[in-house]
Amino acid sequence: MAVAEKASAAPDGAVAAPVKKGPPIIIIIAVTAVICMGVGFALMKTVFAKKAVSSAPAAIVIGETVPLDEFLINLADTDVAHYIKVTIGVGLIQGKTAEEFKTKIPVTRDAIVMVLSAKKLDDINSTAGKEALKKELIDSINKEVGDKTVGAIYFEGFATQ
Repeated sequence: MAVAEKASAAPDGAVAAPVKKGPPIIIIIAVTAVICMGVGFALMKTVFAKKAVSSAPAAIVIGETVPLDEFLINLADTDVAHYIKVTIGVGLIQGKTAEEFKTKIPVTRDAIVMVLSAKKLDDINSTAGKEALKKELIDSINKEVGDKTVGAIYFEGFATQ
């Protein structure tokens, strides 16, 4: 008789299917959270990977190299007189010509003298010091020349005393 009562309770005389219990709500929330964290991690990884690639500076392509006459400069040491004797080649960024640059050689030499005469022997004796000096020379020359013309400095001769 229990079956008949259930059958009569269903609309249109159909027999109602037994009600199934779904998974507990805690499991649904946990699965959803794990999926969201995975998607978030994948998106963050993609966004940061693109930023790292786009923030890398573009490689500078060097075209012609212009050799400069030798420099003999007093260094800024005050305890003992030190000198630097250096021959420099200026690497121009591709697209700039040596003919254009020749008119800027006096300004370039002045910028080099100003940077070198402000250095102490300890500043330029190491490899790291020479690399820092190259960067400073490039920045100083480009500032004095008024545009980004110089992309590299080459020490063709380098002696200190």
